[in-house]
Amino acid sequence: MPAAERPRDQLLERTRQLEPLLDISPSAVVIMDLESNVVAWNPAAAELFGYTADEAVGRNLDDLVAKTDELHQMAVDYSEQTLGKHQIRTDTRRTRKDGTLVDVELRAAPLLANGEPIGMFGIYHDITELTHQHRFLETLLEMSPEAIVTTTPDDAVTSWNPAAERLFGHTAEEAVGRNIDDLVARGDLHAEGLELSGSAMLGPTAHKLTQRTRKDGSLVDVDIVGGPITVRGELVGKHVFYHDISELQRQRRYYEALFESSPVAVALVDSDGKVTAWNPAAEELFGYSAEEAIGGHTGRPQHAHENRRIPPPAAQGRDPDRRGGRRGAGVHGR
Repeated sequence: MPAAERPRDQLLERTRQLEPLLDISPSAVVIMDLESNVVAWNPAAAELFGYTADEAVGRNLDDLVAKTDELHQMAVDYSEQTLGKHQIRTDTRRTRKDGTLVDVELRAAPLLANGEPIGMFGIYHDITELTHQHRFLETLLEMSPEAIVTTTPDDAVTSWNPAAERLFGHTAEEAVGRNIDDLVARGDLHAEGLELSGSAMLGPTAHKLTQRTRKDGSLVDVDIVGGPITVRGELVGKHVFYHDISELQRQRRYYEALFESSPVAVALVDSDGKVTAWNPAAEELFGYSAEEAIGGHTGRPQHAHENRRIPPPAAQGRDPDRRGGRRGAGVHGR
């Protein structure tokens, strides 16, 4: 038998041995000779690419399913690498019989006999739906006004959307691969960042109103929500949403300052009529400290150390107008 025929005969014999598995495989499987000509083409390959086995066998695989110039050159490169005893695993695209493109995960490896290649096989998984979902999610991330970051389980940044670039000042190229807490929780915030990153592994979500560090070192007020990303029960990463609440916090601090410095006694109450805030002017006017008043009811604050209601100032003979001319203002839940 001529030496050139031995690899092909060995390949055909190996193919016959594999035929029962090829017929039932849900994945498209193609076996090629050393020149990339199709030797075996299973039913799943026929369904995926649209060619029958009779149409495919004997044809050059790269000419058959990689028809654009770019795809064809990549396919030829993969074939050469496989013949060099390399295994290929990549996401790519291939051409169907009708000319449409299909997204596939390609796995390719050499078929060996006595340590030498006698052919190649390729396995194609249709990932069209997964790719569409991935592109949809990428579009959402790109368009989201919210800063969204994903990380590995050990907190290395894997994605960093444009809103995160705007909020923190780091580009995606600068952020990806770096530890998220080293990036945005520097200085005094670092310990808190590590604690929050750890808690994101333990439950569905971790939530905190806090501050984070921009690239220029300035602080930004943020509402952080983070949690684990799991696939089939396996932890594959973490997600973090950062909502910029700088303006809200500035307003809150402004009104807190007004509340504290107001010459008018102000008490805030909840829907049940219980005091939730009691400013210094109210302390001076009514004589109760904030600790004593908070938790009591408007008009009859409850003493912090006694389980009883205290009568209003008028019932104790107090005249508010004699206490420095102060007037009281309250927000009542009645």
